[in-house]
Amino acid sequence: MRTAPATCLRHLRSFLVLGLIVAVCCATPAASGKEKEKKGSTAAEAKAKADQAEKTKAEKPEAARAEAAEEVDKMVIADEAALLVVLNKADAKTLCLLPGVGEVTAEAIVAARPIAAIDNLLKVKGIGEKRLEKIKSAVGKTKVPVEVLAAEPAEE
Repeated sequence: MRTAPATCLRHLRSFLVLGLIVAVCCATPAASGKEKEKKGSTAAEAKAKADQAEKTKAEKPEAARAEAAEEVDKMVIADEAALLVVLNKADAKTLCLLPGVGEVTAEAIVAARPIAAIDNLLKVKGIGEKRLEKIKSAVGKTKVPVEVLAAEPAEE
């Protein structure tokens, strides 16, 4: 008689486990009307996002054209004579495009004009041999506005 309750408990445990399995498997709800509406609004949101992305793509070429036009208005400093023109004619903002030249150095260069030779930059406060070499490295690499290079060359 003692084995009977143990057998009953095993059967009871089996039924409980089976009941949990059935409950878990059947717990996935069918799509209700609200869930269908939610899916519909998600599709509408996705369509709105796609439309926005398309609009952004249409705007990008305009931005790219404006950037390209800005690049067209710039030229590379071809030689040391052109660099000398830039040093004598460019405003401080343009001088900041040169390597090794920040706002303070650009203002010092503007104050030291006219500059007869590039090596005369050594007389400008804040410019030593290393910085002069950095500035000279702009030849063939740095782009400046065309208007600056179109100016008359500095008199020597």
